[in-house]
Amino acid sequence: MAIVKHSTLEIWAVLDAEPEMNETFTVTLWNPTGGARLGQSLQTSITVLQNQAPLGLFRISSSFNRTLDKMTVEEHTGSVFLTVSRSNGLESVVSVEWETRSGTAFGMRGDHPALLMYQSLRDSLASVWCLVPNEDYVVVLRLLKGPAQSQAILYRWKGVFVPVEIISIHSPSSCVGFTVNGSSYVAVSHATNTTPTATISLFRLQADFNLTQEQTFAVSGYGVKHFYAESQLYMIASSEIFLRLRDSFSLHQNLDLQSITTFEPFRRNSGTLQHLAVCMNRTSDTCLIYQWINERFQNPQPLAVNAIVKQVKSFHIGGDTFLIVVSEGPNPTCMVFMWGSQQSFFQQSQSIPFPGLFTVHPFTPLSGIYVRQ
Repeated sequence: MAIVKHSTLEIWAVLDAEPEMNETFTVTLWNPTGGARLGQSLQTSITVLQNQAPLGLFRISSSFNRTLDKMTVEEHTGSVFLTVSRSNGLESVVSVEWETRSGTAFGMRGDHPALLMYQSLRDSLASVWCLVPNEDYVVVLRLLKGPAQSQAILYRWKGVFVPVEIISIHSPSSCVGFTVNGSSYVAVSHATNTTPTATISLFRLQADFNLTQEQTFAVSGYGVKHFYAESQLYMIASSEIFLRLRDSFSLHQNLDLQSITTFEPFRRNSGTLQHLAVCMNRTSDTCLIYQWINERFQNPQPLAVNAIVKQVKSFHIGGDTFLIVVSEGPNPTCMVFMWGSQQSFFQQSQSIPFPGLFTVHPFTPLSGIYVRQ
């Protein structure tokens, strides 16, 4: 008779139809015979892991390649085939429903593969747009440009921009929206019926999407932008800085600069200090960079630009601050200046010749910063 030193116990973990958590049981040696004795290691524990889908586990994938979780097809391809597979509980009958998820498909057309036309307005009038901040809705104001134009149209986003109000305003030029204590406002620069002097009209957006005029005041230029500093709201119009106090704007500072072509308030991404880029109609030391110190713009430093500038825009990447400067002339150029987090001032990083360049707008899609020209 052969002597057996090792023997294997086989225990089956059978798949049943009950969803269960982890199950642990113990195997114990006991009652030795023939004069044998029990040693020290007499038991061991076994855990059967939970089965969360004993009656079936469904998956959906491409019929062409089941490892793919996303497919790309051309419109002329025709049908797309998907396979629904099931594992576990194959002896029972189950079912599963499928649907296309609402709101996940949209169509666009155009020649550019990345930025395509989504909506086209019926008229062909030149326009200036600005966002009117609102907590619940996307609202924009469109200024109709041209010598005979005297209208601004307020739009609300409902899958497309839908006009909700038209206001009369003589020769509108530019606009900027902002909020004060939860209320939405938009300031519009324009001429008047009697004089070409620049004027700013301040409108408040009501709950029914009506715009009510709250203030009108003369300014030195048609450009208008705003910024916040020390919890105060300021508005810039050419070389003048206005402060909002007691529900109205009043003149706070005048930079005493002539022939301003464009300006841009910005903050360094590595700090909270407010700055202002101002460009003038000249070909040397065209642009100046001001710092906001003691509630005033001071210490102007020249930016290395020796061309007439028609637009300045700012944006940030990481801890770096960028200025995009667009020059005028027969060969316009888009110049890019960077103020790195470890640098003391702007340095030119790129110059992009662009015939026919009129305006630029930096924006941030999911993949990173882009500049639309």
